[in-house]
Amino acid sequence: MMNADVTPASLGYAAFPVPHSVEELELLVAIGHNVRDFSRLTRPEQNGLLSKLEAYECHGQVVTLLRWRMDHGVEGDEELFDDSLWLLRVQFLGLERFDDFLETAKLAVTRLKLPFASVRIHISEAILGNENWPDQASLYRAIVDNFVDNTQKVTLLERLALIYEKKLYLENEVEPVFSRILELDKLNIKARRFYKLWYMQAMRWRDVAEQLEALIEASRNTHERQRAAHELAQLYLYNLNDAARAREILLETCGNSQLDIRQTLMEAQERLELYDELVATLAEAEPLVRDKTELAAVKLKQGLVSMKAGKPERAVECLREGIVNNPQLLLAYEALVTALIDSGKPTEALGVLEELKAAVHLDSSKASLEEMLARARKLQPFFDA
Repeated sequence: MMNADVTPASLGYAAFPVPHSVEELELLVAIGHNVRDFSRLTRPEQNGLLSKLEAYECHGQVVTLLRWRMDHGVEGDEELFDDSLWLLRVQFLGLERFDDFLETAKLAVTRLKLPFASVRIHISEAILGNENWPDQASLYRAIVDNFVDNTQKVTLLERLALIYEKKLYLENEVEPVFSRILELDKLNIKARRFYKLWYMQAMRWRDVAEQLEALIEASRNTHERQRAAHELAQLYLYNLNDAARAREILLETCGNSQLDIRQTLMEAQERLELYDELVATLAEAEPLVRDKTELAAVKLKQGLVSMKAGKPERAVECLREGIVNNPQLLLAYEALVTALIDSGKPTEALGVLEELKAAVHLDSSKASLEEMLARARKLQPFFDA
């Protein structure tokens, strides 16, 4: 038998629409009788009755009958899920009672142990609407603690953060959501990336470093880990002025196989005046270059570093190799002349300059060469003597 609370009197015929014909009156009377006998109807018959009530906008009666069936009917999870969606739809679209809608959603998540994906597809998007961002945000905020699994909570909160940031532009709401995510998952990549940018905007470099270290730990593959480590090394090198720590991070985590990583490592080595190590890094880069032009640039760098290390003979060797690979690299000629002069060989430097002068046609380059020739000629008597 039907629960004593669910009777035609409790549902109220007054809520039925006024009939406009004898046929409509007879139909409403039949519906009323069926409501009275609701508990004895089969589920398909009950569904038909509920649909008729909904068509006549008797939403209160639909809600009452659905709640009775959910509490007293012998239902499996699939039927209970369908009734929950029906009830939610009537509460939101028919009665426009959003608070009741939220309570029903919380109950459905708890009772059916719904995953967040199901809530998003069947409730948030299908009932509230794909772009109803304010109500979606309110729903997610209301039901988050009804999930038992932290993974489901985190997935919901990530979606909520996206809505606040990208759809509603409520920047003040975003940070508390990511803070809650980190309480549940301290290595959450999306939260760590958010806080990385958050602290960068405030120029809180130590806090940025903390986020990048967490990203390194949380990275799922080598590429992501190396990218985060390289960013951390650049932070130490350029913002925290700690070239030693930058070098340590790069050697431990990144190696020097990628061009941008290698450039950062070489700058750290140069700041630390680790010239022999820098020359070795450049030598390791040689097999990775794609053509003679790139190889010439590497040799030029090796020559310049060797000069800084006080090894002009090695510099001369590297610079000559650079010129062989790219005869148009004027910087290499200039560095070679300087290295030859520093090696006490101004006569050779003059020879290099005279050869280059014949091949140079730009007035600006010619002027530069004349200055270098004058310098070499001025030094020549001292070494010849």
